[in-house]
Amino acid sequence: MKIIPLKQTQGLIIDEKEPQRRGFITGAFNYYYEFSVKDKKYSNPSYDDSYKIGDTVWVEYNESFPFINRIKSQK
Repeated sequence: MKIIPLKQTQGLIIDEKEPQRRGFITGAFNYYYEFSVKDKKYSNPSYDDSYKIGDTVWVEYNESFPFINRIKSQK
């Protein structure tokens, strides 16, 4: 089995929202995070409603496919 190399970089919580389940009723949402690899930007929902716009996060991503990523560490 080949191990896929993972890289880490710093990301930023941005002013883009992802509604949570039943968010259309409750108004609950999560902000997205954004990061760059080789001058290309990627973003995904943080899935953590404790993040605020401007918070920094560590992002772990697949070296070959950076669109496969997640927040590595919590605040």
